[in-house]
Amino acid sequence: MRLGDLADISTGLVINRKAADVIDTNIKKYKLLTLKSFDDDGWINDEFIDLFNSSEVLSDKYLTTNRDLVIRLTSPYTCIPITEDTEGLLVPSQFALIRITDKSVNPYYLAYALNSETIRMDYVRTSLGATIPVIRVATLRATRIPIPNLRKQEIVANIWELKTKQKKLYHQLIHAIEEKDKQIEIRIMEEIENGK
Repeated sequence: MRLGDLADISTGLVINRKAADVIDTNIKKYKLLTLKSFDDDGWINDEFIDLFNSSEVLSDKYLTTNRDLVIRLTSPYTCIPITEDTEGLLVPSQFALIRITDKSVNPYYLAYALNSETIRMDYVRTSLGATIPVIRVATLRATRIPIPNLRKQEIVANIWELKTKQKKLYHQLIHAIEEKDKQIEIRIMEEIENGK
Protein backbone atom coordinates (compact mmCIF):
# COMPACT_ATOMS: atom_id res chain seq x y z
CA MET A 1 0.00 0.00 0.00
CA ARG A 2 1.01 3.63 -0.43
CA LEU A 3 2.02 5.41 2.77
CA GLY A 4 -0.33 8.25 1.83
CA ASP A 5 -3.26 5.79 2.06
CA LEU A 6 -2.28 4.80 5.59
CA ALA A 7 -1.46 8.18 7.11
CA ASP A 8 -1.66 11.96 6.89
CA ILE A 9 1.83 13.31 6.18
CA SER A 10 3.01 16.87 6.67
CA THR A 11 6.28 18.67 7.18
CA GLY A 12 7.13 20.26 10.50
CA LEU A 13 6.94 23.92 11.38
CA VAL A 14 9.40 26.53 10.07
CA ILE A 15 10.17 27.66 13.60
CA ASN A 16 11.92 31.01 12.87
CA ARG A 17 8.54 32.35 11.72
CA LYS A 18 7.03 31.67 15.16
CA ALA A 19 10.01 32.43 17.41
CA ALA A 20 9.21 34.89 20.20
CA ASP A 21 11.17 38.12 20.53
CA VAL A 22 12.81 38.92 23.84
CA ILE A 23 10.21 41.63 24.46
CA ASP A 24 7.18 39.35 23.83
CA THR A 25 5.04 38.95 26.93
CA ASN A 26 2.86 36.08 25.73
CA ILE A 27 5.59 33.49 25.22
CA LYS A 28 4.47 29.87 24.82
CA LYS A 29 7.13 27.23 25.57
CA TYR A 30 7.43 23.98 23.64
CA LYS A 31 9.84 21.05 23.77
CA LEU A 32 11.48 20.98 20.35
CA LEU A 33 12.81 17.97 18.46
CA THR A 34 16.30 18.55 17.06
CA LEU A 35 18.48 16.64 14.65
CA LYS A 36 20.73 15.80 17.61
CA SER A 37 17.82 14.43 19.67
CA PHE A 38 16.84 12.14 16.80
CA ASP A 39 19.06 9.11 17.28
CA ASP A 40 19.91 7.21 14.06
CA ASP A 41 19.18 3.90 15.80
CA GLY A 42 15.50 4.77 16.28
CA TRP A 43 14.77 6.61 19.52
CA ILE A 44 14.49 10.18 20.79
CA ASN A 45 17.38 11.22 23.02
CA ASP A 46 15.89 13.49 25.73
CA GLU A 47 19.30 15.04 26.46
CA PHE A 48 19.14 16.97 23.20
CA ILE A 49 15.52 18.18 23.23
CA ASP A 50 15.55 21.99 23.01
CA LEU A 51 13.13 24.49 24.50
CA PHE A 52 11.40 26.72 21.93
CA ASN A 53 9.76 30.01 22.84
CA SER A 54 6.87 30.73 20.49
CA SER A 55 5.15 34.04 19.96
CA GLU A 56 1.78 32.24 19.80
CA VAL A 57 -0.03 29.01 20.59
CA LEU A 58 0.92 26.56 17.83
CA SER A 59 -1.39 24.21 15.98
CA ASP A 60 -1.63 20.63 17.26
CA LYS A 61 -0.70 19.47 13.76
CA TYR A 62 2.93 20.29 14.61
CA LEU A 63 2.92 18.42 17.93
CA THR A 64 3.56 14.70 18.30
CA THR A 65 0.86 12.34 19.56
CA ASN A 66 0.98 8.67 20.49
CA ARG A 67 1.03 6.39 17.38
CA ASP A 68 2.55 9.11 15.16
CA LEU A 69 5.82 8.60 13.34
CA VAL A 70 8.42 11.29 12.76
CA ILE A 71 10.87 10.90 9.89
CA ARG A 72 14.02 12.87 9.27
CA LEU A 73 13.85 14.48 5.80
CA THR A 74 17.63 14.41 5.32
CA SER A 75 20.02 11.48 5.37
CA PRO A 76 19.96 8.98 7.08
CA TYR A 77 16.11 9.35 6.83
CA THR A 78 15.51 7.75 10.24
CA CYS A 79 11.89 7.15 11.26
CA ILE A 80 10.91 7.03 14.95
CA PRO A 81 7.55 6.00 16.44
CA ILE A 82 6.04 8.35 19.02
CA THR A 83 4.93 6.91 22.35
CA GLU A 84 3.13 8.42 25.34
CA ASP A 85 6.58 9.41 26.68
CA THR A 86 7.36 11.48 23.58
CA GLU A 87 3.97 13.12 23.01
CA GLY A 88 3.70 16.90 22.74
CA LEU A 89 7.05 17.55 21.07
CA LEU A 90 7.19 20.33 18.49
CA VAL A 91 8.25 19.01 15.08
CA PRO A 92 10.43 21.46 13.08
CA SER A 93 10.71 21.58 9.30
CA GLN A 94 13.70 19.18 9.14
CA PHE A 95 11.19 16.39 9.82
CA ALA A 96 7.87 15.12 8.54
CA LEU A 97 5.06 14.05 10.84
CA ILE A 98 3.28 10.85 9.80
CA ARG A 99 -0.09 10.62 11.55
CA ILE A 100 -1.40 7.07 11.04
CA THR A 101 -5.07 7.04 10.07
CA ASP A 102 -5.43 3.30 9.40
CA LYS A 103 -6.01 1.56 12.75
CA SER A 104 -4.96 -1.80 11.27
CA VAL A 105 -1.37 -0.58 10.96
CA ASN A 106 1.08 -1.05 13.83
CA PRO A 107 3.25 2.10 14.19
CA TYR A 108 6.35 0.10 15.14
CA TYR A 109 5.93 -2.12 12.10
CA LEU A 110 5.56 0.95 9.88
CA ALA A 111 8.67 2.52 11.44
CA TYR A 112 10.57 -0.72 10.82
CA ALA A 113 9.45 -0.72 7.17
CA LEU A 114 10.42 2.94 6.65
CA ASN A 115 13.83 2.30 8.24
CA SER A 116 14.52 -0.68 5.96
CA GLU A 117 17.56 -0.46 3.72
CA THR A 118 15.39 -0.80 0.59
CA ILE A 119 13.22 2.22 1.38
CA ARG A 120 16.17 4.30 2.58
CA MET A 121 18.00 3.60 -0.70
CA ASP A 122 14.87 4.68 -2.62
CA TYR A 123 14.92 7.96 -0.68
CA VAL A 124 18.60 8.46 -1.50
CA ARG A 125 17.82 8.00 -5.22
CA THR A 126 14.79 10.31 -5.23
CA SER A 127 15.97 13.02 -2.82
CA LEU A 128 16.23 16.58 -4.03
CA GLY A 129 19.15 18.96 -3.73
CA ALA A 130 22.82 18.64 -4.49
CA THR A 131 24.32 19.67 -1.17
CA ILE A 132 21.70 18.42 1.27
CA PRO A 133 19.34 15.90 -0.36
CA VAL A 134 15.82 16.16 1.08
CA ILE A 135 12.83 13.82 0.76
CA ARG A 136 9.70 15.51 -0.58
CA VAL A 137 6.36 14.86 1.12
CA ALA A 138 5.01 13.64 -2.24
CA THR A 139 7.75 10.98 -2.23
CA LEU A 140 6.77 9.92 1.28
CA ARG A 141 3.11 9.67 0.28
CA ALA A 142 4.00 7.53 -2.74
CA THR A 143 6.22 5.15 -0.73
CA ARG A 144 4.93 1.60 -1.11
CA ILE A 145 4.81 -0.41 2.12
CA PRO A 146 4.00 -4.13 2.31
CA ILE A 147 1.29 -4.54 4.97
CA PRO A 148 0.94 -8.10 6.29
CA ASN A 149 -1.84 -9.14 8.67
CA LEU A 150 -1.86 -7.53 12.12
CA ARG A 151 -0.37 -10.60 13.85
CA LYS A 152 2.69 -10.60 11.56
CA GLN A 153 3.00 -6.82 11.98
CA GLU A 154 3.02 -7.25 15.77
CA ILE A 155 5.72 -9.94 15.63
CA VAL A 156 7.97 -7.75 13.46
CA ALA A 157 7.16 -4.68 15.57
CA ASN A 158 8.05 -6.47 18.82
CA ILE A 159 11.38 -7.68 17.43
CA TRP A 160 12.24 -4.23 16.07
CA GLU A 161 11.19 -2.51 19.32
CA LEU A 162 13.36 -4.93 21.34
CA LYS A 163 16.34 -4.30 19.05
CA THR A 164 15.87 -0.52 19.44
CA LYS A 165 15.63 -0.81 23.25
CA GLN A 166 18.83 -2.89 23.32
CA LYS A 167 20.67 -0.27 21.26
CA LYS A 168 19.36 2.50 23.54
CA LEU A 169 20.50 0.61 26.66
CA TYR A 170 23.90 0.00 25.06
CA HIS A 171 24.17 3.72 24.24
CA GLN A 172 23.23 4.64 27.84
CA LEU A 173 25.77 2.15 29.22
CA ILE A 174 28.56 3.57 27.04
CA HIS A 175 27.59 7.10 28.14
CA ALA A 176 27.63 6.05 31.83
CA ILE A 177 31.08 4.41 31.42
CA GLU A 178 32.44 7.56 29.73
CA GLU A 179 31.11 9.71 32.58
CA LYS A 180 32.66 7.35 35.15
CA ASP A 181 35.99 7.51 33.28
CA LYS A 182 35.88 11.33 33.45
CA GLN A 183 35.23 11.19 37.20
CA ILE A 184 38.16 8.79 37.67
CA GLU A 185 40.44 11.09 35.66
CA ILE A 186 39.38 14.06 37.80
CA ARG A 187 40.02 12.06 40.97
CA ILE A 188 43.47 11.01 39.73
CA MET A 189 44.35 14.63 38.87
CA GLU A 190 43.16 15.75 42.33
CA GLU A 191 45.35 13.10 43.99
CA ILE A 192 48.35 14.20 41.91
CA GLU A 193 47.74 17.86 42.80
CA ASN A 194 47.32 17.02 46.50
CA GLY A 195 50.55 15.04 46.50
CA LYS A 196 52.69 18.00 45.46
